[in-house]
Amino acid sequence: MRDRDDVPCPFVDILREPDSHHGSHTDRWIKVKPQADGVPAETNAHPNNVAFRTDDDVNGRRKVTYDIQWMDKSDIKNAPDDWGLEVELYQHNYKLSDTIQRPACPKGTDEKFWADAGLHGTTIAYLFNNKKNSSAEAKLEPYLDNNHWSDPCSQGGIGVGFDKPKTLPRWDETVLDTKIHQSLTVTMAVPKP
Repeated sequence: MRDRDDVPCPFVDILREPDSHHGSHTDRWIKVKPQADGVPAETNAHPNNVAFRTDDDVNGRRKVTYDIQWMDKSDIKNAPDDWGLEVELYQHNYKLSDTIQRPACPKGTDEKFWADAGLHGTTIAYLFNNKKNSSAEAKLEPYLDNNHWSDPCSQGGIGVGFDKPKTLPRWDETVLDTKIHQSLTVTMAVPKP
């Protein structure tokens, strides 16, 4: 999660299994855990469950799906008014420089990943609260997160953000003794390089 000045706020780090074949992570759910050296949450506004799934070839595109949930004491309604929400999956190409940072990367760097890291031609779709609320109830203001100016050339992000996550309606559904306040599923269709 980041505030609108792009200052890092509490976030999670993605656990990836070793992958000997580039792109062979189709249909695999990966859980995330709080980053060990991350900043402790100042509010109970951070999602406490984030998972992602990748599909290698869906209508000629790469598909990335994020499932985000706020449960128990965590609730997006607790976020400060000026907070946004961003989720990001980082791709790595170890043949590219990890010492040179964007925007100084060679031309065409974004096309040297599993999916286009520049997010050119990417589309997003989202649903929330298991379709229990209509989209008219939330003015989330989604955007593609393609500002990676401090990232090394070897890293390419696939991210989406929401300027107004507090407009996400309450769901307050109890599943297996856990109260889920909000749930957000985001699907990105990213062009293949």
